Amino acid sequence: QVEDNPLPRSFVNQGRILWSDGDMTGSGGNALTNHGEFAVAGDGTFGSAADDFSIHNYGEFTKTGGTGTTVIDVPFTNHGILSAETGQFHFTDSLTFGSNATLGGGVQFDAPLTLPSSSTLAGNGTIMGSITTGGTVAPGNSIGSLTITGDLTLLASSTSFFEISASTDPISSDFVSVSGTLTLGGTLSWDLFASLDPVQTDVFTLYSAGTLTGAFQNVANGGRLFAADMNRSFLVNYGAGSAFDPNQVVLSDFTFTPIPEPSTWALMMMGLGLIGLRVSRRPRRS
Repeated sequence: QVEDNPLPRSFVNQGRILWSDGDMTGSGGNALTNHGEFAVAGDGTFGSAADDFSIHNYGEFTKTGGTGTTVIDVPFTNHGILSAETGQFHFTDSLTFGSNATLGGGVQFDAPLTLPSSSTLAGNGTIMGSITTGGTVAPGNSIGSLTITGDLTLLASSTSFFEISASTDPISSDFVSVSGTLTLGGTLSWDLFASLDPVQTDVFTLYSAGTLTGAFQNVANGGRLFAADMNRSFLVNYGAGSAFDPNQVVLSDFTFTPIPEPSTWALMMMGLGLIGLRVSRRPRRS
């Protein structure tokens, strides 16, 4: 546990650090490298008077306490999980995302952020800043929602994945709200949550934006998008010509078409074969 302590040297955390309260200061051109858990239980500032300290996260860097703001005023590189369960992080120095990194809600950054193709934008809450991502967008930890106060640009390598449930659930689908411009790209995919089928009249809004541009590579407005089982599909609506708000991505017209099991196909083929054999053996009339 650390509280109001200067950090005059570099160190590597393989366990758990609890920053309970107060401010933290790093110095001397050193760094904190986290491979374990770094939990922030209060509000404060992590800074460096000489701007010569940095943080490198490969584990979990989370804010677990304090309803206000924790300011990170040193360069921060994330290869792990970064999120705030309560309150928010505010990164006033550089924030860089490396491979296999996850960004959750409760994070604010001043400069636009680029996420690589191996990254994930997940969790719940609000992210304050503009994001360009080539990775996966998967809001919620099961079904949940993210709010982005800024722009969101989905690159060609990105995947937007949403879980859908029955309309009788309190929250029936994942959802992302973008206050600025949402630029579509990459692929859109969905799957059922808890194997609860919607009904045909159910409508699910996946994205909602101030302005929506672009298109998904795998499905155009008015196209039908199947789940991984290839039995269930939705009509996808977005942009100009959408039957709904053109600045939203909406799923509608749910259908379920069972695909026969391989054993069923085999029985059908055997039946057709027996019919053919019987016809071929029918005696000819003279």
